[in-house]
Amino acid sequence: MGGGLIHGKAVDFEGDESKKIVLSHTDRPLTESEQEIGVEETFGSIDVLIPGNEDYLLIYAENHLKTYYPTVPHSDLIMLVNCERRSYGVGETIIPSGVIPDSVHLLLTGTAELIKDEFGISNPLSSASLIGDLSVLSETPTTSTYRARSPVETLAIPRVLFHEFILRNQILEQVEHLQEMLEFMHHCWLLQEMISYPVKIRIARHAVLSKHKKGDTFNPDEKGFAFLKTGKAVLWDNGRLVRILTPGDFWGVGAVLGGLSQNISVEIVEDVTTYRITNPEVLRQAPILRWKLLEKTGQRS
Repeated sequence: MGGGLIHGKAVDFEGDESKKIVLSHTDRPLTESEQEIGVEETFGSIDVLIPGNEDYLLIYAENHLKTYYPTVPHSDLIMLVNCERRSYGVGETIIPSGVIPDSVHLLLTGTAELIKDEFGISNPLSSASLIGDLSVLSETPTTSTYRARSPVETLAIPRVLFHEFILRNQILEQVEHLQEMLEFMHHCWLLQEMISYPVKIRIARHAVLSKHKKGDTFNPDEKGFAFLKTGKAVLWDNGRLVRILTPGDFWGVGAVLGGLSQNISVEIVEDVTTYRITNPEVLRQAPILRWKLLEKTGQRS
C-alpha cells in the first residue's frame, strides 16, 4: 500500500471479492475508507490458507531441539516436544525478571525480546530461541524480563522434566557452556541483531575460552577473532589510540574479512578472558555480521 506500480493503493482492491484483504506496507493507521476495503494485522499473526492435519509446529520444535542437543536420542527429544504449548499476546511477559521459571520456553512462532532496564538493553529474540534454561539449571533467579513483541507461541518444558532430560543425557557441561555464550551474545553490539538461533549456536560451538595477562601485546588479526568477556584492553593503530576495549567488544576483524593489518595491536591493561572463535567462517556466513564488521573497520580508518 506504499503507492506506485509495485505496492499500489487500497483503492486498487475496491470491489475485490476475496474473503480477506490485508493492507500492508504502511506505517500509519488505516483510514475509514481503507478499512472498508481491507484490514491491518499485527506482525506475527497467522492465518490458515489451506487446512491440514499435520502439526508443523511439532516438527519445528523437534528440529530446533535437535540443533541444541544433537547427541540426544530421538525418543528423548519427542518427550520434550509433547510438552504443553502456550500462547502470549503482544506485550505479555513470558518470564519476568527475578524468578526461577517454572518452565523453560522454546519460542516456536513470533518474536520476543530480552529486556534489562538497568542497562537499557532490549534485544529481539527470534523463533528457536530457548529462554529460562540457565536459570533453571543453576536454580538462580532470572536477571532479564522476556516479553512477547508479537503474538508468540512457545513450547513450555517443565523445570523438573528439563533437569531430568539434561542430567540423564549427561550434557550439563556442554549445555552450560553453550547457554553462557548465548547469554553473553545478548550484550555484544555485533550480535544484537535478529540473527537466527541456529547461526548463534554455530558461533557458540566454535567459541573457546582464552586468557591473556596484563601487559601482553599482540597483533589481533594474527591471534584470530575474539570477543572480550572480562577485563580491559586497548586497541592501537600505528601508535594511535583507537579505543578502549571492554566486555562485549572484539578484535581480530582482519581474520574474518581478510587483509591482515600489520599496524594494529592490542595491549592488555587488565587480565582478560575472551571467547576466541576457532573457525572465522561461521562469522563470514552471516551477511549482517560481515556488514557490521565492515562498518566498524570503516569507523576505525
